[in-house]
Amino acid sequence: MGRSFDKEIENLEATYQYSINSNDAEVFTLSNFIKNIYNRTLFIVGSGGSYSTAKAIEFLHGRSGIPGVAKAVTPLELFDHVTSLREAGVILITANGNNNDTVSAYNFIIRNSPYGFLCICLNEKSKIKKLTDQDSTIFVGQKLPGGKDGYLAVNSVLAIIIMVARAYKNATNLDAFSLPKSFSLFSVPRFGNLEKVIEKESKIVLFSDYATPIAIDIESKFSEAALGNIMMADYRNFAHGRHFWLSQRASSTAVISLVTPTNRSLYLKTIDLFPHDLTNISIETTSTGVVGMIELYLGVLNFISYTGKSLRIDPGKPNVPDYGRKMYHISYTPEIAKLVKKNDFINNRAAFRKCCQSQSALFDYYVAAFKNFKERISRVKFTEIVFDFDATLKERELNNSVEKDIFKIINTLLASGIIVKIATGRGKSVRIELREQIHKFHWDNVIIGYYNGGVVAPLSNETMPDNSIDTYPALKQIACEINNIDPLLKYDLRPQQLTIMLDDLAKCLHKDIIIETSRKYDTLKAFLSGHSIDIIPKSNSKLHLADCASGEILSIGDSGEYLGNDYELLSTAYSLSVNRVSVSPESCWNYAPLGLKNTKATLYYLNQIQICERYFTINMG
Repeated sequence: MGRSFDKEIENLEATYQYSINSNDAEVFTLSNFIKNIYNRTLFIVGSGGSYSTAKAIEFLHGRSGIPGVAKAVTPLELFDHVTSLREAGVILITANGNNNDTVSAYNFIIRNSPYGFLCICLNEKSKIKKLTDQDSTIFVGQKLPGGKDGYLAVNSVLAIIIMVARAYKNATNLDAFSLPKSFSLFSVPRFGNLEKVIEKESKIVLFSDYATPIAIDIESKFSEAALGNIMMADYRNFAHGRHFWLSQRASSTAVISLVTPTNRSLYLKTIDLFPHDLTNISIETTSTGVVGMIELYLGVLNFISYTGKSLRIDPGKPNVPDYGRKMYHISYTPEIAKLVKKNDFINNRAAFRKCCQSQSALFDYYVAAFKNFKERISRVKFTEIVFDFDATLKERELNNSVEKDIFKIINTLLASGIIVKIATGRGKSVRIELREQIHKFHWDNVIIGYYNGGVVAPLSNETMPDNSIDTYPALKQIACEINNIDPLLKYDLRPQQLTIMLDDLAKCLHKDIIIETSRKYDTLKAFLSGHSIDIIPKSNSKLHLADCASGEILSIGDSGEYLGNDYELLSTAYSLSVNRVSVSPESCWNYAPLGLKNTKATLYYLNQIQICERYFTINMG
C-alpha cells in the first residue's frame, strides 16, 4: 500500500507553493471560525498524522493571544470531555473521512451541538462528506498537486499547517504566523552522526514550544512505519526522573533534541550534563514561529527517510498485517455516546440546548417545559412573523439555495395576507438586499426595524432610516470614551446606534471594557452582534416589532443568549432560536435537528408551518 516516501518528500515544494497561494475560501472559513470561538475552549480532534496536525493547531492557538485553552485529543479522548463540548469550539481533522473512529467522533460532536464546529477533511468522497452539511466542513486534501496523499500523510500535514497558519495570520495579524512566498526560503536543518543514532535500540526525543507537534510526528511516523522505539519528553519533564533511563541504558539509547531559538539555552544546559559517551544529535532551526515549526518538520522528514533507507524500509509503503487492518476497522461506541445519541429526539435536543446536560433533574425540567411550549404553540393562529436578519435569513457566506427557499416561503406568507417584520442591527443595506428577494407588491406589508428597532418603517419607504437627524447625545459621549480606550477601534456612529467593529482578535480584547463602559450610561444598553458591539438607547428595542394588536406573532432569531442581539426579541411567548438560546423555560427554544443552524434551521422551521388565509400555524411534530 501507499507510495514511496521519497516521492512524498519530492512533492513537498509543490504542496507548499500550492497551499500558500490557494484555498482562500477555506482559509477565510477557518479564520472566521477562529474569531467566533474567542474566549472559549478549543478541542482539536485527530488520529495518526492528523493528531500531529491537531497538536500543531494547539500550539498555534496558544501563541495567537486568543483567550481560551486549546487541547488536541484523539477521537476516543473526546468522549471524556462531553460536559465541556456544548460551550466549546471543535475542529475535527481527518485524512480519509471514512474511519469508524472519525465518523463516531463526528456524530458525537454534532449531537452535543458545540458553540462552534469545523471539520477539515482530505477526501471529498468520504462518509464525512455524506454526513456533513457543508457549512461545517472544508475539503483540502485531494486538491494537492501530488494527488491523494500517502500512508504517512506527509504532504497533507504540511498543507493543513500552512492553511491554519494563514488563517491565524488573517485573524490576528501576528508575525509569528507569517510564511515566505517561496519554499526555497526555508532552511532545512542538517545533522550528522545518523548512523550511530539509527543503530540504537531506543531513541529519546527532547522538545519544547513549537517543536512539540514535530516531536509528536516523529513518534507517529516511527511507530506507523516500524522504524524504531521512540520515547518523548519535554526538556524539563525529562529532568524529573526520566534521565534515569540513560544511567541504565545509555549504551542502547540515542537522544534526538529538537532545538529552537527559544529553547536553545535550555538544550545546551541539558546536554552538557549527558554522559560523555551518549549518542545524541540535534535537529535545529534558527527561525521562530510557524516557519521554525515547518523547518523542523522538513528536517525530521529527511531524518525519517535516511532511517528508512538504512533499515531497508520504505516508510511510505508498509506491509500492514491482516490483524492491523481488522483493528483499524473496529467499531466502538462508548456508553456516553449512546447516552448522547438520545439528543436526536426533538424534546431532548431542545432541553439539552437549554442546560448543556442530559440525565439530570434540570434536563427533565426543560423537557417538561418544552412539551408545554409545544402544546401552547400548536394551538396558535399566527397573523405576523418577525425575523432577525443576519445569520437568520442571510449568511455571511453566500448560501443562495437555502436563502432562495426561505424567501419563497416569505413571499407566500405575504401573499396570504400575513405581515412579515425584519429586526436588524443594520441600516439601509438591509432594505436594498430585501428588495432583491421580496416581490415589490408586498413591500408595504414588510416592516423593518433598523438599528435594533431604533427606526421602524415599511420596506416601501425610501427615506428611512434617515441619518441626517441629530444623534442621540449619550451615543456621542460614549463614542468619545471608546476612542480614548483605543484610537484604532473602528466604529460607526448613527443617530440611533453606535456600532463598534471587533474585526480582529486584538480588538476583541476590548469587548468587556466597552460593555462595562456602556453600563455607566443609564439611558444606553449594549448587545453583542457577530464581530461587533451595538450600543443603542434603552428606549429602542427589537421588541417594537413584536407588538401585534390583531393577533399572535412568531419571533425567530439566532442570538437569544444573554447579551445576544436577539435576547429581547426571543423573550416573547412564541419565539424560536436558530442557534443560541437563553435559559428561559418559556421562550427562545431551539428544536432544529442536530447539525442545523442559522439559515438552515430557519428553513426547517418554515417548512413546518401551514399557511392559511391571513394566518399560519406551526406543527413541531
